[in-house]
Amino acid sequence: MSRTFDYSEYQHDEYEKEKARHRGNSSISFDVFQNKVIELKDERALLVYVDDFFEEENISHIFAEVEGYTSTQNYLESYRQEVFNDNPDYYQMELEKIKEQKQIISDYSKKFEIHSLYESEEQADRDIALTSALAGAVIKIPLGEGILDFCYADFRSVFNKNLEFYSLFSNEMWNKLREKENLPPKEMVIEIKNKNDSIVQTYFRYTDAVTALGDIMNLSLFSLINPPALINQNGKAYDRYQNYLVNLQQALLHLLEFCYDETYFPKLFKKLTPDQRFAFYSKINRKQSSYERTEIFQLGSLLSASSVPITHSELSDSFNFSEIDDESLIQFAKQYDMPADLMKLLLTVPSYTTQFYECSTVFDMLMLEFTKMLEHNIRFRKCKNCGKYFIMKGNYDNYYCDRVPEGETKNCQTIASLKNYKEKVSDNVAWKLYNKYYKRYFARMKAGNIEPDVFKKWQYKATAMRDDCVDDKITEQEFEEFLFGSFVNRKK
Repeated sequence: MSRTFDYSEYQHDEYEKEKARHRGNSSISFDVFQNKVIELKDERALLVYVDDFFEEENISHIFAEVEGYTSTQNYLESYRQEVFNDNPDYYQMELEKIKEQKQIISDYSKKFEIHSLYESEEQADRDIALTSALAGAVIKIPLGEGILDFCYADFRSVFNKNLEFYSLFSNEMWNKLREKENLPPKEMVIEIKNKNDSIVQTYFRYTDAVTALGDIMNLSLFSLINPPALINQNGKAYDRYQNYLVNLQQALLHLLEFCYDETYFPKLFKKLTPDQRFAFYSKINRKQSSYERTEIFQLGSLLSASSVPITHSELSDSFNFSEIDDESLIQFAKQYDMPADLMKLLLTVPSYTTQFYECSTVFDMLMLEFTKMLEHNIRFRKCKNCGKYFIMKGNYDNYYCDRVPEGETKNCQTIASLKNYKEKVSDNVAWKLYNKYYKRYFARMKAGNIEPDVFKKWQYKATAMRDDCVDDKITEQEFEEFLFGSFVNRKK
């Protein structure tokens, strides 16, 4: 008896719905790259190996096996030649694009340690830009910094600014134009016969997304290294991408507040650790109590290993062919029906194991970093000046971050110090007296009536006495008498 299953009335639970939301929809997908992430426990950081599979030099052999193409290089070269005939400045435009990508890398290098493909000798003379600026890069992310970079990216305003550009290339716009000309809506059916067909179409969808949404993707490290693929260029896809990023931002900011903010219901949470607060958050918000992190255990050669735990001399010794017994080698090779030379090579090339996490979406990266923050007890605090969260480092009990707020030239720590100084000066008699006589004697020094060395000695003494007055070690009257009597004065 055969069985048929009817899923038409299947009710997805909240966990299944949330997973589906992070994969995308029929117009856009969020899981193009397969990034490798290694935890650096001692450094409390993540090391990300950004996927470069969809760069044209790596995918060309697949194009060669797909009907209608010879290779990506040939296909793209013919496309470039066609564009070049219409626009002789095409290659200059590519060089400008490389320049822009290098600037993006430079900007992110201020926050993160980055080794990009553009730094390698093989890519030094590259005249065609990468599809994504950080494809193939290796990035070290101190725990917490990736999340903060993402949370404070201004996705919404840049998206709104580009709405007109998106509409020009949307399917809806083209359908309206066809409707105006009394033409039926144009639908394209693309046959996907095998895996290679699927890869080629994903390549085109990914490059379409970079062209249409590149300005948005470049706003944060995680959106840049986890790009989407446009299945359909329509308003639904653009809206979905914006909502995906903005909703993740809001969710992560709320998580930081709930799990780390010491001013958030302090009477309730004072004795709870961040991981205990996270568990409480998951229960009251009916979130899943577990998050999947895909960890891969890989066996590989020296070239594919993420770390090589041996010295240079040990590595050299491992390639010593003379230590292999030829008679045993021949017998062994016969048993496995392999050429002896190949068997010798396999025996002498070192192999290593690598463990890494695989992240395909922005959500994957955010939750991997967040859960690692909980494991390592990373501490956050909200800056009392700009209101943004920052990571507390070492044992410093700081209430201000080192960011420069918009419209300011100084960071929050400096702004707070200046504000505290002004408050101290405005409220304290000793400070008022000191500033009054300092200005008077400084003006005389500038006029040449007081020698600079004499003024400098007076300033040192006056500063010490000011602090003593603030600490009630001397009276205000004693301090004022010293200031007045230091040089000739007609009046106080």
